[in-house]
Amino acid sequence: MPIVNNQQNNLMKVTKLIYLFLVMISLAGCSPEGNSIQSITLTLSNDKIEIGESVTFSVTAENGQNLSAKAKYFVNGTQISGRDLTPDVPGIYSIKATYNNVTSNVVNLEVEALGTRFQKRPVLEDYTGTWCGWCPRVAYAIELLEDATDFAIPIAIHRGDTMETTYAKKLLSAFNVEGFPTAFVDRDFKMSAPEPNNVTQITDLTKEDAVAGLYFKSSLSGNTIKLKVKAQFGKDFDKDVKLVVVILEDGIKEDQKNYTSYFNGDAVLVDFVHNHVLRYAITPVLGDAIPASETKKNNIYTKEYSLTVPEIITDTNKMSFVAILVDHNKKVINARSVKVNETEEFEIK
Repeated sequence: MPIVNNQQNNLMKVTKLIYLFLVMISLAGCSPEGNSIQSITLTLSNDKIEIGESVTFSVTAENGQNLSAKAKYFVNGTQISGRDLTPDVPGIYSIKATYNNVTSNVVNLEVEALGTRFQKRPVLEDYTGTWCGWCPRVAYAIELLEDATDFAIPIAIHRGDTMETTYAKKLLSAFNVEGFPTAFVDRDFKMSAPEPNNVTQITDLTKEDAVAGLYFKSSLSGNTIKLKVKAQFGKDFDKDVKLVVVILEDGIKEDQKNYTSYFNGDAVLVDFVHNHVLRYAITPVLGDAIPASETKKNNIYTKEYSLTVPEIITDTNKMSFVAILVDHNKKVINARSVKVNETEEFEIK
């Protein structure tokens, strides 16, 4: 009998241990997201947008847990699907979120009517050199580009030849240019090779709307250059916007090596005409900051320059000037070019 009692006692102990183990597993398996969540915070990727733009909602618990994908979102009291919103009507939208019967703070989203839009003028910066046998590939693409559109702005940035400037080194470093040729579009992406086959990468951009536009006026009196640049903004820019102003020169003749089949496939292009050559930067090549108070919707910012013709210029009649607006990521928002003693007005759509 004692043996039986001992077996029964042992069995009861094992049963209790199993029960306690199951209870512990059950408690451990409870999601920390459950009733332990006491408060949640709603944030928006942007609290002020224009119609047609999108905003993304995010939710965080008081313990730092990200509940964005599991929360429910309500816009003006009505639940929406997902956590992105693209309003098509201007106004103030009241946003809140819920998770397991816990309600977030309310955030207001301001949606404005679409502002002024402008003709887009993309910038093609061609990193090149007369010693570079593959560089005529981009030069030929630029010829095709100019045949296809009047809206693109090419800039030839030379390295390792007589047309090199100190500005080239700064740009090469800023945009990590390693090989030649490199054709950078809007300081954003490299044009695909072979470039003559991919001119539409740039012409397609001219069909887009730009959210800022430029007015540009130049005059040359004697040896004095005067420029007036106006930038008009079609939306609020909450982050840095910079203005770049440079001088180009056309018609510079230098022999050009050629490994390509373009330009009749000649090994050396004798007295090749180099156009759009970067000669001088009036501002830093990455731009001068425009005061934040000026980069507001519908505002027009004006900047004037007066300088002596740089010594590097060989023919003032072949000068042109380029103004470029760049954003906080160094990408081009829009640009404008003007020849000597000409004026280019805002191109409002």
